[in-house]
Amino acid sequence: MSNNDAFNRLYEFVGQDEIHYRLRARGIGGTRIIHRLGDPSFGPEDNRHTNRVRFMDGDEVLWEQTERHATIDHPDQLKGSMKGKGYVNADGETISGPFDFTRKNFFPLNEQVGMLERVLFPESFPEYQRFRLTTDDYRFLYAKMGMLPRESAYPEYRDSTHSDSYVKFLMYGDQKEPIPDNIRIFNKVGWAYGYLTDCAYIVDFEEGVEFILAATVHVNENGIYNDGEYQYETVGLPYLAELGRMFYTHELERNRKYKPDLDRFRVGFSEPK
Repeated sequence: MSNNDAFNRLYEFVGQDEIHYRLRARGIGGTRIIHRLGDPSFGPEDNRHTNRVRFMDGDEVLWEQTERHATIDHPDQLKGSMKGKGYVNADGETISGPFDFTRKNFFPLNEQVGMLERVLFPESFPEYQRFRLTTDDYRFLYAKMGMLPRESAYPEYRDSTHSDSYVKFLMYGDQKEPIPDNIRIFNKVGWAYGYLTDCAYIVDFEEGVEFILAATVHVNENGIYNDGEYQYETVGLPYLAELGRMFYTHELERNRKYKPDLDRFRVGFSEPK
């Protein structure tokens, strides 16, 4: 799932400079995380500042850090950052002219794949490019990334809007039926401004099929941003679902000399209530 408030708390705890230092040290140098989500009241300079953080256990201070100010400069070097023909501003007014994405967060699709690979197959990377995670950490990530809404105990998702395909765009984004038990999708999606992104590792435990697939589709017919008029359900999700099924069929029919070892991804998912 995705939560702007949770992201913002983590952003403030880690800090803008530390985020980029850690990513660059692991070979992820094109990604730019420079603002909080969902709150346009913060400008570029405001987002350089992060609040004081304190963790308490009763009266005991477990961790405390002062407010921070980011010092790393992030030049505006993105091409094509002016999009569309208009946008709705924070006051609900429609403004004529391109929407400026220059100072938005930027996470290139190839680096999304690289980060997913570091989580799934850390042994494929030199040690300095791996994340400092334990075996239990990896198992926790696999469980949460592959979990379906109905398997979540906290928070609970039992309503009709959270079918198995919710934030599982590839293969199943256009369906409401349960995803078969033999298939797991370990992924992270993006869903904003008319863009749908899914970066996924898809596994069929019965057939011994595995593949990584990442894709972005833009659906904004009227060219207006922030008006909520995007073709997610009619164009974006059906496209990504069919794309995923095409790759799955190809991998299912492809002759494989070796069957993949999928045991590490058979993590304990919660049973539906």
